[in-house]
Amino acid sequence: GRVYHLLPAPGSKENRLGADDRLALGGRNGRGLKATIGPPFGLDMVVAVAATRPVFAQSRPVVEDAAVYLAEFEAALAAARRDEGLRIEYSYFLIRTTPD
Repeated sequence: GRVYHLLPAPGSKENRLGADDRLALGGRNGRGLKATIGPPFGLDMVVAVAATRPVFAQSRPVVEDAAVYLAEFEAALAAARRDEGLRIEYSYFLIRTTPD
């Protein structure tokens, strides 16, 4: 029931990626916030959203209630549909976490 924002990272001066840039999250060479997997284990989703400009007027908190985020994201997407200069792409994948 929570959303964790790994990027844009608070305090990071550069969160933009260029065309064909690759990004590693976490780890020694990764960017963004580092995350440790812990209970409750199970099915999770990682979503990447890219846009030609910020989707939200202000930065999101690092952790927030999923219902609140999804409602505000839906409103932001509705506004984006009216802005012909804004392009948004997304990708997602599911991961299953375990204690091992």
